[in-house]
Amino acid sequence: MAATDSNPMALPPEKLNDVDEWVLDWLGEHEWGTVNLMRAFYLDSEGDISRQWLANRVGRLTEHGHLEKVKETRTYRLASDPRQSSE
Repeated sequence: MAATDSNPMALPPEKLNDVDEWVLDWLGEHEWGTVNLMRAFYLDSEGDISRQWLANRVGRLTEHGHLEKVKETRTYRLASDPRQSSE
């Protein structure tokens, strides 16, 4: 796994699935989001997705340092996009 100096836990782009990429894109366009808010937008633009599956993907991106969970809230912000090269 190729990790960056600033984030040794960074996911390589090839480890992202379609939902991961959608979440990264969506949070890149919006300042913050909750799982429920993101799910509403996903349902409108992409089709069906369970809340649990989306929450799992958001959790994985958070564990790897790509999303930041705002303290004591259920909102998330984009911290880093693993698809962007650090070169």
